[in-house]
Order: sequence, then C-alpha cells, then structure tokens
Amino acid sequence: MTEITGQVLSNLDEFKQRLGHLSLLCETATFKGGTSYRLEKDLIDCLTAPTTIDDEEKSEIGRYLEKKRLCADLDTGQRTDRSRFRYADIAFRKTDETSYEIQRLTTAGFSPEIWFQDYCLAKAGVRSRTGGVTVSAKSGSKTGVSHIIDWGIELDLVSKSGRPSPIANLIAHSVQQQRHGSKSFNPYILSIEKLVHAFAYFTSDFDVFAELVTIIGMRSGQISKADAQEIYVEAVDRLASRAEKNKTLSTRQTNPIYSLWRDVEQAGKRSRKEPARTSTAWHRASSRFETLTDLGLLEKYFGITDSSYEYKYYPTQSLMNAVSTFERAPSLKDWIDLFLISTALGIETVEDVVPEAVLSQHLPNALTPLKRPTAPVPVAALALSLAMSMIKAGEKYSLNSIKKSLRCLAIDHPEKAKLSRGTLADSEGLIAINLRNIDVENGIK
Repeated sequence: MTEITGQVLSNLDEFKQRLGHLSLLCETATFKGGTSYRLEKDLIDCLTAPTTIDDEEKSEIGRYLEKKRLCADLDTGQRTDRSRFRYADIAFRKTDETSYEIQRLTTAGFSPEIWFQDYCLAKAGVRSRTGGVTVSAKSGSKTGVSHIIDWGIELDLVSKSGRPSPIANLIAHSVQQQRHGSKSFNPYILSIEKLVHAFAYFTSDFDVFAELVTIIGMRSGQISKADAQEIYVEAVDRLASRAEKNKTLSTRQTNPIYSLWRDVEQAGKRSRKEPARTSTAWHRASSRFETLTDLGLLEKYFGITDSSYEYKYYPTQSLMNAVSTFERAPSLKDWIDLFLISTALGIETVEDVVPEAVLSQHLPNALTPLKRPTAPVPVAALALSLAMSMIKAGEKYSLNSIKKSLRCLAIDHPEKAKLSRGTLADSEGLIAINLRNIDVENGIK
C-alpha cells in the first residue's frame, strides 16, 4: 500500500457531489473574476440560466422532472398546488412508459424553460443525476452553491477570495472550449478536464481514496447507500489504525486522520447509533462515492438497470486497475506521476522520454490556459496541461515522463526553461518557459 500522506478531506457533505459543478465554478472564477461574493452570484446565474426545452427533449427531461418532483403532474391533480415546486409555471404528463409531454401553464405559446443545471443533469450520458444544488437557504444557513465554493477551496481550485488556481485555469479553458465548440455542451459529462479533477481530488484525499477503493475492490455486486456508509467508516478505521502503528509519521500527517475518525465516532455517540448508521457517515461517504462515479471508478448502470437517480453503485474495471497500482507506487507523488492518467482516463501511458520537438510543439498550447507565457508556473500544472494537449494529439506520455523532460529541458537549455529552485531540486517547484527561444515546429532554436 502506498505510504500515508495525511492528505484527507474533512468537511465533505451531500452538496459536494457533482464534479460538473466544480467545472462551472472554475470557469466562472477564471473568466468573470471578482470577489467571493461576486463569484457566488455569477455561479448562481450560470446554474439557473433559463434553458428552453425543445420538443424532442421533453421525454428525457420529463422523466427527470418527475423523479426530482420539480413540477406538477397534470394527471394527479397537483396543478392547483404549484407553489411548492421549483417550476410552478410548467407541468408534465406521462403519455406512456418512456414518453412525456411538458406544458407551460402561465404563458401560452412559449416553450417551457428550466434551469441550466437541471437541463444538463437530465440529458443522456450523465453518469449520476443526484447532487443538484439549491440556490436559496433559510436565514442563517448556507446555500448549496456556497457549499460548492467551499469544496473548490478545499480542493485548492479557488482561494477564499475567489481567485482561481493554475489547475482551475486548466479546467476552465477546457470547459470554455467545449461550451463554444458544441451545441450539446454539458459540464456534467466530463471530457479531458477529468484528468485535472482527478488530480485535485486524489492529491487532497488520497489516504481515504486508497482505503475506499481497496475495500470496494474486495466486494462483489451492488453497493447500497448503507453499504457505502459502512465502507467509509471501515476505511477511516483502517486508516487510523495504520497511522497509529506507523511511528515515522509526523503529527501534521496523523492529526487530519484522527480528526476523521473522531468525526464519525462522536456522531455515533451523539445519535446513539453505530457510526456507520449516522447522517455524518453518509455526508462524508456520499461526496466520495459520487466523485468516484464521475471519475469512472464506480457506475450506476448495470445491464439495463439505471440507478442514476439513486445511491446504488457498481465497481468498474478502472477501480480494480487502480487497486492494483498501490503496491507499485511507494508515495503519493509516485502514484500521481505514474498512474493518474491511466486511472482517470483509462489510457495506458509510456515512460519514454518526450522528444524535445514534441515538447516544444505542445508548450504554447499548454501555457495558454495558465496565462503566463514567460512567468514561472507550477511544474505540476504545466505537466497536466502538456498531458492534456498531448493526449488530444494521440501522444500518451505519463506525467512522470513529461516532468522529467521538462527538467531535462531546463538542464540542457537554460535559455529555454528555468526551474525556480535549481535543476537538482527534489521538489517540483516552478518553471519559467521562454517561448521566444523555442522553435515550435522543430523543437530547436
């Protein structure tokens, strides 16, 4: 098993489920900017943007509206009590097992509209339809959107002031390209940005992730909501036991793990229940299981069974492959460099040195989303950006290979690249690329 890092997320809850919400958060923070207050308002505007339902979309969206109980059913007499629904001005009618009609009640002749969030979550191809957030709350309570922003802060995607991190810029540019390049853009169907989401999640919660998927990998069949809670508590127990036995760990590494353990134990004492039966266990488990679903390590479809509206999971081959990698990577950094791409994207990478010509061809595109053509950028962020660019071009180098090649570029050609902590530093640090000295076509200047 990969060594314990002390990297765990302690405040996850049932609002923090869909990585698509984080994609929109990164896009908003990157391209609109402003204060944290402005960020929340702009994100709300994005999620609730009125989106027209075309006639050919009414069946798939009608099913979503029925499952989520977001508007009235014309055939059950609910039309007279519409105020309790999110969409008081529309109603659906189920015409057969798979077909629906949706009518606008207040403005005849106009097409029905729903929030952009609900429109996208209803569409085919979405791996899970749970986790839609609200934009209002009772006095003194936080909105669902504010929970999403907290999640982004915990994953180092945005700062408390709303400023996006370099890896958030990568997600934002990928999302923006899809938004402008396709009429069917859907942030909840992850594309190449899934690699960056995986990096943010795994580096922030690796210890729990490794224990979770190891336990899941030993199970067979469906994982229910109750099973997920039990697996999470078992993972925390195992992690705390490993931390206690490992005398080489520092207090900085063990304290977050013990805090997770106390979190579920104290919840059990307060409610006089087994820790795995508490709402706290579900809050902590649901975010992780839904994140793993978005990343492709779990799924909610089994044969013809569609559990996308429920909390039922099945492990995928990607999860089983991830479990097999832990014995081959002694540290989190090694695992990220060697196995992140294969785990997140299902792409087998090579450990060959990236030719300087290939590296040079991709550097301009890789630096664009980082907004720093000459200023130093984090090596990890640049390596991720290069990996995304190379994968699109069919070149499958591991992050380990890309980082080694960047270091070689700085050693062999200091006029082209310079590491901020020197060419022999163990930590990745920052790297400054001088594109003026790089021949994009030939890699030589």
